[in-house]
Parts: sequence; structure tokens; C-alpha cells
Amino acid sequence: MLGVGLYVVPADSAEKVGTYEKLHRQYIADNPLYPDANVQAYINKVGQRMAAVSKSRGFEYKFFLIDSFDVNAFAAPGGYIYFNRGLFIQLKTEAQLAAVLGHEVGHIAGRHHERGKAKRGGGTFLTILTALMTGSGDAMQAADLLSQVSTYGHQRELEMEADEYGLEYLSKAGYDPAAMVEVIEILRSNRRFVGEIASAEGKTPGTYHGVYATHPRDDQRLRRGVGNLPGDSTITLGDDGEFREAVDGMLYGGGTMPENAPKLPPETYIDKTNRFSILFPKDWTTEVGPPLRSTSKNEKEWLEVQVSTRNGSKTPAEYIQSNMPKVILFGTKDVRLSGLLGHMGAVNTTEENAKSERLAVFFNGNRVYQINYYNSSSSSPRHDDQFQALLETFRPYREVSSSPQKLPRVRYVKAKQGMTFRALDRALNMGSYGEQQLRAINGYYPFGEPKPGEWIKIVQ
Repeated sequence: MLGVGLYVVPADSAEKVGTYEKLHRQYIADNPLYPDANVQAYINKVGQRMAAVSKSRGFEYKFFLIDSFDVNAFAAPGGYIYFNRGLFIQLKTEAQLAAVLGHEVGHIAGRHHERGKAKRGGGTFLTILTALMTGSGDAMQAADLLSQVSTYGHQRELEMEADEYGLEYLSKAGYDPAAMVEVIEILRSNRRFVGEIASAEGKTPGTYHGVYATHPRDDQRLRRGVGNLPGDSTITLGDDGEFREAVDGMLYGGGTMPENAPKLPPETYIDKTNRFSILFPKDWTTEVGPPLRSTSKNEKEWLEVQVSTRNGSKTPAEYIQSNMPKVILFGTKDVRLSGLLGHMGAVNTTEENAKSERLAVFFNGNRVYQINYYNSSSSSPRHDDQFQALLETFRPYREVSSSPQKLPRVRYVKAKQGMTFRALDRALNMGSYGEQQLRAINGYYPFGEPKPGEWIKIVQ
């Protein structure tokens, strides 16, 4: 045992369970599930093995694979655990999959949503959910906090505790506990790959919040933890055939499966370059710009969308403060829109007869969307509603192929004598950074070549 005090998770009230379910439905509405029932069942099977050996028996866990190429996984209140396609592809074994799921189960078993604050939020889930159930809270506030946990993770000490739970669960379930350390190595390799490519392109890299990103030097502590596990721990689960079967054929890259393509009205404005869409009222006139500008028929109100690159700001609120120092906002709030975190408010205009103005900023990866709403009349609460109605049509745009056969897929092959990643890249014609991508998804970034007989992933 690692000496971590585990909590027995109590049964939740029906009212609280209903709130968790609402948050789940809202999250997957913005972040669709990967549309493969067999892969979903496999993720759930491995997750349930980890849940069964935690000290939260009788508490129902639910595991979901999200159709996102971001390297991430996180746990939400109520036993909901989300695992992104991008992280799944990075792993090499079922034990590594179990390690990440065990880490996330540890967050729930340790009641981390109740014990700690979201790293960039102001309150705990316990506080906000209590307000929700008493009628004094806003469901969007809890959903925003859910997005913050998925992006930033928990406090450092809680992430460390979840790692230790994960080690114990791996051992009890029959997996090799060393898989937790292997995951750290994979995430370190991925972080280096993403960072170097982002640096070459002048972008800001993103990383997984959990096992490695929150405490990058704690792998030695975990190695000691593996050594401190009971000597009678037995490894009984080591066949990775089912894992390879689940990964083989999986969509590779930042697109989305055709089943998850958004159903947009035909008059929707789509900017494929800047990856967004928005639906303006039918009688408005739109000018492409930049900035994109659409004006009402009576020319009394208009909306502008500007796109720029993040400058290192960690939150949309910080971006506004550093890039628009003369802008004073009131009635500000953090918001979540179609899976994007943002910050919005009314611009404080002190000039006499000044037009009414609203501002919102959203982050989408390295992109910043600045959306300004103007009304020529004096400021009114009605303008907040009009701005909100326009914002609700704004969506991040994801490229979707009309032919599923043309989507890039992960495939497994056995390495032959003399095979190199550079030669594979040339044969596959993967485009920019092809060799580096192959190295990254096989755990060989930045150096090394596949060993003869080894199962490796390619993209075609």
C-alpha cells in the first residue's frame, strides 16, 4: 500500500445525480463521443476494472471516448470520465490505458472535486452544485468549471494523490504498475514534440493536464511508489491484442468523424481558414473584411469578428487585460461557448451619446476570437440579450470529409528489419512533420527506430 487515505464515495442523492447527468449531456453536446460502439465498450471495460478495485465500490463510473485529437483525459463529478481520441492514439498498451483511467478514478475516489478548487476557478464543485440544487446557482457556472478542470486539472497535491491511487489500482487489477511511469515518458515525448513544432510555427503548445504536465519532475517519486507496492503483486493482464484492435482504424488528426459533423443552416457563414462559423440574421449585410462585419438592415446594430494569435495569455480575461488595456468592462463573466472558454462583458463607455458596446474573447487552440457587438442607441440590458443570441450561433469549425474512406487512419504493422520512420514517412507521404508524427505516436520521439517484429502505428 502507498499509505494514501482513500475515501469511500457515498451514494449521491437523486437530485445531485440528475445535475451530473445534465452536465454530462451539455459536455458531450459540445464535445461529441467517438462514434464506434466497440471502442467505447472497450474503454468502459478497462475503466470498470480500475473502478472495481478502488474503495468506491457501489459507486457507478461511466467512461467515454471523446472525438477530439487533443491529448487529454479528465474526471467529472458523478463518476463521468472522459478520454480523448488524441491521448488514446499516443498510448502503446492496455496497461497504459488503465494507468490513465486509474488516475482519473483516483480523482473521484479521493473526492477531489469537493476537496479542492479548480486551478483557475473560484469555487469547488460542491459549492456550485449545492447552489444549483437550491435554485440559487447557474448550470452554466458548473459547466464552465467542468471545462476548466478538463483544461487545467486539479491542484498539484491532488494530481499527485491521483497518481498514487492509480499505481495501487494497477497493481490490484493485475496490470504492471510500471505502466504509470511509461505514460509519463510518453507524455514527456509528446510534450517535446508538440512544443518543438509549435515553436517552429510560432504557436503556443497545449499539454495534458494530468499525470505529467502538472508535476513534470515527479516521475522519480512514482518510480519509488512502484517499488513500494506489495511484493505479492501479480501481473495477470498483459495481452495487448484487444488494445491494438481498438486503436487500429481510428481517425488521426484534428478533423472529426462524419457522424459528428455539425448540422449547419445553409446560410451559415463559414471561415475555414480561421476555423469558425456564425449565423447572422437573414436581413443583415455581411462584409468579409477583415474584420468580418455584419450589419442590421436599419444599420443601428452590427457585430465584428477579429481573429488573432495568442500571445502567452493563459485565460481570455488575461488576454483582454494585456491586449486592450484601455477597455474597461463591467458585468464581466467567464463563459463557455460550444466547448470554447471565453470572457465577456459590457464596455464601459463614458462619452456622452456613445454607442452601446459588448465584447467577448474566446480561445480555440492558438487562435483568439474577439467578438464585438455595437448598438447605436444608449446601452440597455436588451443589448445583452441580443449579443447573447448572436454569440450562441458562433461555433468552432471542424473539417469533415464527405467520404469516410478518405480520412487518415491509424494502422498497425509489424516492423521489418531495417525499417526506419523516415522511410515510412516517404512511403506514406504524410506531409509536414510526417517522420516526427510517426515517432511521437510510437514513443520514439525524437530518436530511435522500430525493432524488427515490433507492432508500430502508421497513418494512411
